[in-house]
Amino acid sequence: MSESVDYGVLIPLDVYFDDLDPYGMLHNSRYTVMVERAWNTYAFSLGFGAFEEAKPTHYVVKAVGIVFDLPVTGNGEFAVHLWTERVGRTSATTGLPRGQP
Repeated sequence: MSESVDYGVLIPLDVYFDDLDPYGMLHNSRYTVMVERAWNTYAFSLGFGAFEEAKPTHYVVKAVGIVFDLPVTGNGEFAVHLWTERVGRTSATTGLPRGQP
């Protein structure tokens, strides 16, 4: 995946056949799973939680909001766009992930 973004990171993930609804689109319940996998992949790439000797990563999600700009159709590689909007003393707000089918 050679695309780039002006801010944040693109995390490549695979969409599998069983992630799709009967119309061949990513099922709405799978979007949050893809976002979670993307954040975990990114954290692992930074050395958090990927290995036993790595620093443990603990977080609690208070709320999730997703805007469905475009459907993800078909299976294959998919890029999830991640970025951080705001970081506070006890919390962080991340941007709305947008994918490139």
